[in-house]
Amino acid sequence: MARKSSSSLLSSSTLLELASAFRRMRLKRGLSQMALADLTGRKQARISLVESGRDDPRFSTLAALAKALGSELMLIPREHADEVRRIIDSPSGEREQARSLFDEMYIPDPEEEAD
Repeated sequence: MARKSSSSLLSSSTLLELASAFRRMRLKRGLSQMALADLTGRKQARISLVESGRDDPRFSTLAALAKALGSELMLIPREHADEVRRIIDSPSGEREQARSLFDEMYIPDPEEEAD
């Protein structure tokens, strides 16, 4: 059932933070866990485990959830994490500036464009 590996690279607080973020995004989009499960090809029970922080999901599950919720997974160097959080939490004008900069620097994955 739930894969809670003792060798997980994610701390329990990170798992809970991630779980909360996915739940907030799902609710913001007005989706039930069942609807999200249908969109991702996962079972509703798996969505529930991920959202409660009781599962250490595979990357493929995180990517499927993010895609279904209109989001994107990104790696951000730790030294820039606080700055990125400030941009995300900033007024919309500053977010638009950050989005513009991101769009200029973003290099799409050619495999993803084929979808």
